[in-house]
Amino acid sequence: RTLPAFPASAGKASALEAKVAYVSNGYQMGGCRIVETSGDASADVQACSTVSIYAAPVPIYATTTVWVAPAFQGNFTPPYLAKSSARRLRELSSYPSGALQAMRQGRTTIKLAISVEGKVTDCVVAQSSRYVDLDKASCKLQSRLRYIPAFLDGEAVEAVIYEVMTWTAGAPPPELVTETGNF
Repeated sequence: RTLPAFPASAGKASALEAKVAYVSNGYQMGGCRIVETSGDASADVQACSTVSIYAAPVPIYATTTVWVAPAFQGNFTPPYLAKSSARRLRELSSYPSGALQAMRQGRTTIKLAISVEGKVTDCVVAQSSRYVDLDKASCKLQSRLRYIPAFLDGEAVEAVIYEVMTWTAGAPPPELVTETGNF
């Protein structure tokens, strides 16, 4: 996984900025590359998955937020989407009707708190898609999913994870970028 995941007891992630260049048809991105580093190589790998995309046949230069997990000790296994939730993701997804009619699209990066039972207990927009309805829909969808809980040294723990919801108007419902790929 390229986005941070860590035990909730470890503290807060640090937000940095990286600058990327890319071309896009408005739905898919191509040729994304880092043009200005955040100063943290592990955070820079997030930049092309968190930047908001726009249709542009020539390179767009954009600054995006990337995150660094706080330091912690121990053997950590991050939470991951339960298979039952992964299978139901598309049926649970509902593109906000006003956003669809207006052809609004974007990427919302959300920070989730996951309980020891695998429930989403909090959802905060870490980086907006620029559209409130898409941002709210991202958290609404996530609150209905279940995760396999995180473990620290073999014991279930509360965790924080960052996820990206990609909303594409006129295409299938949002993609949830996870460590197992796009759904």
